[in-house]
Amino acid sequence: MAAYNVAFRIRRCMALAFIALTTAAPHSIFAKEAAALSLSPEEAVKYALDGNINIKREKISLGSAKRTSGTSWNKFIPSINASGTMTGGDNIDDPTLSAGASLSLGLTPSVYTAIRSASLSYQKQQIDYDTAVRTIELNVRKAYYNLLYEKENLSLMQANLSTAQRQYNSNAARYNRGALARLDVLSAQVSWQNAQVAYEKAQITLETDMDSFKQILGIAQETQIELTGSLDKFISMGEIKKEDTQKSKVTPPEIASLEKQVEIARNNLLASRFNAWGPTVTGSYSYTMNGTLDTGIDTDSGTKRWTLGVTIPLDGFIPFSQRAVAISAQKDSLESLELALENAKSTFSTNVDSALRKIKYSQSVIKLRQSSVNLAAQTYSMSLDAYNRGSKDLLSLQTALDNLTQAKVNLQAEAYNLICNILDLENTLGVPFGTLIK
Repeated sequence: MAAYNVAFRIRRCMALAFIALTTAAPHSIFAKEAAALSLSPEEAVKYALDGNINIKREKISLGSAKRTSGTSWNKFIPSINASGTMTGGDNIDDPTLSAGASLSLGLTPSVYTAIRSASLSYQKQQIDYDTAVRTIELNVRKAYYNLLYEKENLSLMQANLSTAQRQYNSNAARYNRGALARLDVLSAQVSWQNAQVAYEKAQITLETDMDSFKQILGIAQETQIELTGSLDKFISMGEIKKEDTQKSKVTPPEIASLEKQVEIARNNLLASRFNAWGPTVTGSYSYTMNGTLDTGIDTDSGTKRWTLGVTIPLDGFIPFSQRAVAISAQKDSLESLELALENAKSTFSTNVDSALRKIKYSQSVIKLRQSSVNLAAQTYSMSLDAYNRGSKDLLSLQTALDNLTQAKVNLQAEAYNLICNILDLENTLGVPFGTLIK
């Protein structure tokens, strides 16, 4: 019996401890898991760059190109060989021994172009990596501000839903008192239900886009994210002028990439010319020692031998030879890239001007949207007073509310369009994101 009481008390204590832990869990044990992750645009970008698969692949390619460039000088290291033989047979009483070593080296003008090619490839890979990073950052920032817009839109719809529900409840109460027709009650109920459907649809869209955003950032789906940014600052943002885009000395990414491709093409053309006309200098040195199995290797009677040779190709002077055709092909490739670079430089200014016009248009629309919100708010306030006095019908009041909600949504949408246009311009210029935001 005593053992039974002890076991019972132990089980009872364990049960009480479990209850205590589970009731305290929301405030202590699982507090860290339940806490929301607050993210600014910059923090969201950092998460994406740390976990994005494409960026990791680009890092591997960049490291490989860097390693190849850093060891490209090894073409000057001579080839070193060591050899040893022992010869014997039925008619040979004392097997003979032979040992030796040799060094050989071949040098052509193409060694220079090969080393430079490795360096240029690394520089081009660095540009590609920076471009990949900027593309990820651009997409993350746009997705971040899109979520902000959707949250603002959802908040407006929730406010509209609450207003529609209050209006329905008010109409139902007035109808029960005999102060309102049933048609107005039914109309208010339809408006409330429509607002509820729109709200639920917007909520599903926000949740789906948030899940995609977490996936891009490499964050667990169960993590709650709190966005700390706002679209309001873009509504009152100052004007961006052409002078603002000319302050940076950064070469635009597209132009930088084409310039590097032109350098690589020129180096390839030079390599083709060296291959067709450049002489090849070869040199070798060998040292051989002989002996027998009994006497061993005689180190004092070694044989030294060296050779030096020069080879000059001549088929490059033949117009239709393989090497001559290769030179012509490299010339065509270089000319094509130079034309592409010239076109990119000429269209760059056009693209910047086009982006500036889009930004100016968005800011102009924002001013109109702000005016529309103010007018719609005044209209709704006046319509509500008139409806309460009985001089306006319910349909007019609901129309005024819908107009106010739509005006606010349009303002937020245009603020989102503005930031997207600014981000596109910054990406075109190659400046750090946020440079043009005042």
